Order: sequence, then structure tokens, then C-alpha cells
Amino acid sequence: MNHSKNFLASQRSLVFITAEYPFGKQETFIENEISLLAEAFDHVIVLPKSSPGRPRTMPPNCTIGRPYGARSASIGNNPLLNEWLQTRGHLGKGKIAYRSWQGVGKRLTQIMDSTEDITGEILYYSYWLDEGAIAIAHIAQRGGGSATSRAHGWDVYPKRHPYKYLPFRRYLVSSGIMVCPISKHGEEALRAQGFTNLHLNYLGTHAPKKMETTDKPNTKTLVSISSIIELKRVQRIAEIFSQLYQQDNTWRWHHFGDGPLENNLKLWLTTNNVDQYFLHGRQSNTVVYDWLCKNQHNTLFINQSKTEGLPVSMMEAMSCGIPCVGTNVGGVSEIIDNNNGLLHDVNSSIEAVVQSIQALDEDSHVYMGKNAKKTWESKFNAEKNYTAFLKGLTT
Repeated sequence: MNHSKNFLASQRSLVFITAEYPFGKQETFIENEISLLAEAFDHVIVLPKSSPGRPRTMPPNCTIGRPYGARSASIGNNPLLNEWLQTRGHLGKGKIAYRSWQGVGKRLTQIMDSTEDITGEILYYSYWLDEGAIAIAHIAQRGGGSATSRAHGWDVYPKRHPYKYLPFRRYLVSSGIMVCPISKHGEEALRAQGFTNLHLNYLGTHAPKKMETTDKPNTKTLVSISSIIELKRVQRIAEIFSQLYQQDNTWRWHHFGDGPLENNLKLWLTTNNVDQYFLHGRQSNTVVYDWLCKNQHNTLFINQSKTEGLPVSMMEAMSCGIPCVGTNVGGVSEIIDNNNGLLHDVNSSIEAVVQSIQALDEDSHVYMGKNAKKTWESKFNAEKNYTAFLKGLTT
């Protein structure tokens, strides 16, 4: 008997499809999950679509598969033809569908090339409900293993896209792929699109480090974490801070993140003579989390996005006992309530948001901070949430 072959045949491998992780600076929240995936599987093959810069460190049994885009396999033209029929001759949607179908072929080739020498059971997991999810749904339909995809925000809501269109939704619905939305709001949106094999799984963050705080006495701090893009409305946060500072010069603002509108933001800050702000640029998840742990007292996390899934940055802030201020969009109401922060309408005036923040006295801030910590522990603890997700993934 060949014991080596029997051992390999009993191994369980995970094909993990990402946008660019472990490369680049995006998808930092995967770092909360990858160690648990590595513990649950003998081998994890990570397949990024793009690979900018040097890869981040992963657990030893995680490897990077073949590059995306080298070749393109075909999964047949019928789904594409059906999609074109459904778009009813809409040229813009037709072009989007065609480009997406090309992406599916490239993903399929990447997966097949990366798994051709693997024996034993293979499970497929796409981090986004996009071309990668379509490719693994195709594989699973042909008896190649089980397929699971998370669904976050941009990959859930068609309204975020040109023509309010996401291609091949009906194909995914009929495929039976297990879809795990990260918010109840996302779950409801996907159900309205026809998905039935849905399993809500919140993301999560690990317990914060116990660190000596470096808060400066007699100061109040706003902190924000996001790309500086139109969707995130970071200049609106700057305007909120400016009004707070004008009325109370103990306020400080720290922002982590960069983006195409950064120069516009800096120009606005300079033109309006705003002081006591700190633009830290894009930093590693570790640097940001450490900052939150060290600066938790008298700090409010603020997000003013037009639309969201359910921000991991809020989970990180709450794990440190920091109350959050946010717009009632997407799944934000599933993390912020009146006990742990301030939730307001997306169209609330800047003055109204400023007044709600000013109304918080020290006792209210402490009360909300304690409840923020409780919210994280009960709903967004990574150990609990990812263990539950892995149980569904592997059974």
C-alpha cells in the first residue's frame, strides 16, 4: 500500500479567491481571517486577480497560485447569450457582460492551473461575489467540489454600478452557490435578487492588544479610516471637525487612508485655515489597530459614507471601546445604535451631526464606549464569527 498517496488523498485544500490579497494594501480585513483558514485546512491556495508590490506574510501552509490572466478557458457561450437576452439589447450592459465573461474564463483557467497537481478534497471560496464566484459556481455544478462566496457591498448592490447592473446574477442564483452576506441588509438585498442559499456571516476583528494609552489629557479626538474617495465623503468629515474645533479647540482629527481626492481635501483644509488635523495616509492594519488601542479615551470614530456594507473599521474601533458616529446606510445600523454611538440619516446636515456630537458629555461617552465594547464582543468577535463561518464552509 502506498501510504504517501493515501495521506495526500485524505488532505483537504482550500482555493481562496481574492482581489489582490496578499498583495497590495487592500483587503486588510482578510488578515483577521487567514490564520483561521490556515488552521482549518491542510493547504490554502490564494488566487489574487492583481498582484501589486510585495506579498504580505501568510501562514506557512498558504501559497500563492498561478497568476490571473495568462490564459482564458471557456465555460460555454450559453450563459453569455442568456445574459444578453436578459439585457434586451442594452449596449452598455452587453459590453459589461462580455468583459465579465472574459474575466470568468481567466479566473477559471487560474483555478484549474493552480489545482492540477492537488489530490484530496478541494473546497472553493471567493471573497467577493464576482467573476471568481461565477467560476467556482461553474466548477461546483460539474461536481468539482463545494463553492462558497462572501458578499460585501459593491458586489451586492447593483445601484453602485453603471446602469445599476451587475452581470450574471441569474446564473449565480441558479447555480446554487452558497452566498454569505456580511450584513442583514445585504442578505435582504440578495434575497430580493433571487438568491436562496444565503447564510449571514458577520466579519469580525480579533481582541485588541492591551496597550498603555497615549491619550493627551484635555483633548477630544475624531478618527476616521477610509479611502479618500467620493463615496466616503472624507471632506464632509473635515467640515464636521472644523465646526467642532471652532467651538472647542481641544478637538483633534486623525485620518488613516489615501485616495484620488486627497489633494482636494488638503486644499480645502488649507483654504479654510483648519488646524490640528493629522492625515496619516494609508497604514497597515497593525499600525491603525495599535493607534486605536492607544487612543481610545475621549475618541469618537466617524464615518460619513453614502453607502456601506458593514465597515470592519467600526468593528475595530468598538473592540477598543470607541463609540462610532455613522450614516444609516447598508448594514451600519446593525453595528451602531443609540447605546454605543450616534446613527444619523445620510442626508443629515453637518450642523445637525456637530450638535449631536457636542451634546455628548463625559458620562455619555464612557457609557457608549462600554456598550461599544459589548457590541463587538457579542456580534463582531473574529474568533466566534470565523469559527462559525468555517463550520459552514467545511461541513
